[in-house]
Amino acid sequence: MRFQSPPYIYTHPLDGGYVSVTGFYADLWHELRRATNFTYRARPSRDGTWGRLREDGTYDGMMGMLLDGEAEVAVADFYVTADRALVADFSVVLAQDDSVIMVWKINSSGHLMTFLQNLFAKDKLAHFGPAYFFGTPLSI
Repeated sequence: MRFQSPPYIYTHPLDGGYVSVTGFYADLWHELRRATNFTYRARPSRDGTWGRLREDGTYDGMMGMLLDGEAEVAVADFYVTADRALVADFSVVLAQDDSVIMVWKINSSGHLMTFLQNLFAKDKLAHFGPAYFFGTPLSI
């Protein structure tokens, strides 16, 4: 299974179920390896996900691989969640995403408050709210 999270992580299949890794975080990982002289073999996430807490208290994805002893380190663009922070340590923040939502200009004044008032009007929130709150998610 290939795990892609551009521009941070790209995996490329190798023999034996291993992967080579490229991308921003891979570059940092390779530099750390070079500077500290360790070796590693990379495997992709067992189910293609970062890892979420299941109802039974276990994790899937890369978090599950860490907690089940299948991996010692997971290199990806993780979000630190309260559940994850209870069971794993995280590095400092390496990057922040500055993505924005672009909309048509509502009126000639273009004030942010006008945009927000229209966006969160009761008749629009019922349609927009669920889409907003249910948005988008390498084991070494």
